[in-house]
Amino acid sequence: MQSSTVQYLIKVLKVFKGFEKGNIHSVYTASQSATCGITLELKKEYLIAGHFQNGNVHISLCGLVTPWDTLSQFQIKMLTQTDVGYLQGCLCKIKNCARESCNIHERNVCHWPDSKNMIRDTEHACIKKRDGSCSWHPALPDKSEFNTHP
Repeated sequence: MQSSTVQYLIKVLKVFKGFEKGNIHSVYTASQSATCGITLELKKEYLIAGHFQNGNVHISLCGLVTPWDTLSQFQIKMLTQTDVGYLQGCLCKIKNCARESCNIHERNVCHWPDSKNMIRDTEHACIKKRDGSCSWHPALPDKSEFNTHP
């Protein structure tokens, strides 16, 4: 790795989606926040969404790196209840939108307004419903309304 990159040795406790738990032992990030580098605290648990680049997992300020102890109960439930949780959202796309374009209906899309709403961020999930449409849902939705396969 380049000197402008920091390597963190990690212990993966749970994989919710993607690679195998035993295969990841480190993550990489840029060394400076100006280049989207992120600083992790040692001995702290995080929820991390990274991406593969040249065979390594990379994380950044622009991605999801959240201390586990800051997650809401809703977020933890949505991570662990795969029949109605965030995994169902893998069938949907989330698109940023300006006010005018947020009202455009797209079947497999949940629109995310430019003015981020922290409550939506921590208390809602974009879920694909049985009719094939995707929409934001607060709290845990009624299972009968949603797909039941991952």
